[in-house]
Amino acid sequence: MNSPGPLDNIEAMREVLSPQSEEVFSGERRLKNVETRRSSHRRGLRQSLSTFKQNTTADIDARAAESFRIMDSNMQFMNKRMQRFDKTMHDIKSMLYSI
Repeated sequence: MNSPGPLDNIEAMREVLSPQSEEVFSGERRLKNVETRRSSHRRGLRQSLSTFKQNTTADIDARAAESFRIMDSNMQFMNKRMQRFDKTMHDIKSMLYSI
């Protein structure tokens, strides 16, 4: 009587499992592809968000700089007007005292 040895069992198992294991490997590959695409998509979203933040920050900084420049210009203008007003008031006082 010829009893099947351990190697015969392995060969038989390979024949039975071969289509299923190929299906499992195929499923694993598909899952890995999905995970890779998902991680790539997340990376792209992170980069887009980072770029958006940088652009927004730069835009806000540019607007703030422009606002401060305008405010400074207005302050210089007001200072000149106040100096002229002070000079005019001084001239009026001088004229009144001289009378």
